Amino acid sequence: MRFEDFTVFLAALAFVWPFLGAVGVCLAPTERSRDVALWMAGLGCALAVAVFVFPATGGVSADWEDDPVQRAGRVMLALGLWVTVLEHGIFRERLLRSVPHVSTALAGLGCVASQAAIGLGILFLALAWGVFVFMRPAGQALAGWQIGRTAAVGLFLALAGLTLPPHGLTAGLVLACGWWS
Repeated sequence: MRFEDFTVFLAALAFVWPFLGAVGVCLAPTERSRDVALWMAGLGCALAVAVFVFPATGGVSADWEDDPVQRAGRVMLALGLWVTVLEHGIFRERLLRSVPHVSTALAGLGCVASQAAIGLGILFLALAWGVFVFMRPAGQALAGWQIGRTAAVGLFLALAGLTLPPHGLTAGLVLACGWWS
């Protein structure tokens, strides 16, 4: 295997790793789920750092994962997932265990979307997954609604920034406020 092929494989593995982590955490027994989540998130951090140091190059990659800012964002997402898993205890609900991993995977996918509106749509899917999981138990609709309402404000601000003329200060400020909301 050539080094270029290995870097493309490494980038693809780092890209799907949070999804694999969600599956692993959901399949793990409840008492071991936090340990599995920590290991999966830690390995995801190692993969993201490896992709940052050794970016995918060569004919097959064709501009894929070649932006250093985007690769640094993937490292920050992976570290954020690890910290999130580290600060939470053991969740009894299998779908609840998957929320940080699925959200991280979809956020990474949204960040590499070719169109910003498509990226926002993918981020909305991450939001919808979290709201669905939190609303499922009886009596939890209010908690799900509050999560959805808070995150939707950021998505709508970002979408408003995309509708303004590009390369303007106002568009950049509204878009940035939307992403950070």
